[in-house]
Amino acid sequence: AFRAAHADAGVKVSEPVDARRAAPGAVPVARFSSQPVRELVTKMNGESNNHFAELIFRNTARKSAGTGSAESANTLLRSFLAERVGTPSTGVYAADGSGLSTADRVTPRSLVGILDYSAKAPWSQHFTSSLPVAGRTETLKSRMRGTPADGRLRGKTGTTSEVTSLGGYVTAANGEELVFAFIYNGTDRFR
Repeated sequence: AFRAAHADAGVKVSEPVDARRAAPGAVPVARFSSQPVRELVTKMNGESNNHFAELIFRNTARKSAGTGSAESANTLLRSFLAERVGTPSTGVYAADGSGLSTADRVTPRSLVGILDYSAKAPWSQHFTSSLPVAGRTETLKSRMRGTPADGRLRGKTGTTSEVTSLGGYVTAANGEELVFAFIYNGTDRFR
């Protein structure tokens, strides 16, 4: 990408290009600050942006474990779930951060545990508000319109050619907040 960007700008790069740490005392020529994680998560959940999900997943592992691989992120995730959330590590296997890998595994019970934990976490307001609203916004804008869930359910969809899912929070008619997760495996869901 570095070589291509320079070539596009008419700059010839004759030496091999590779990534290394800058020499001590090197002067930065450019810096780009990311948006805060809460804003990235809002875009990720609202638009169902798989690229953001993958990068956040790997970057969390890089920051915590030193290696930004899917494997190290999965290990970190499963440890977090077992130690902090109380979800058995066998209930989740994340081969990637986007949820698109056919090797990914999660149980509805595990999702409910994660969502319940998230609702009580210090960052719960940011997370909950990042989720689309049934009948109103993003991936749920045209779903559940005119139903009791319209405007009362916040959730995240997950869809591949063989799996469809929805998990999140819904306010019952009596005002009780409920946590839910549905996962359907199979190719016959559109019949």
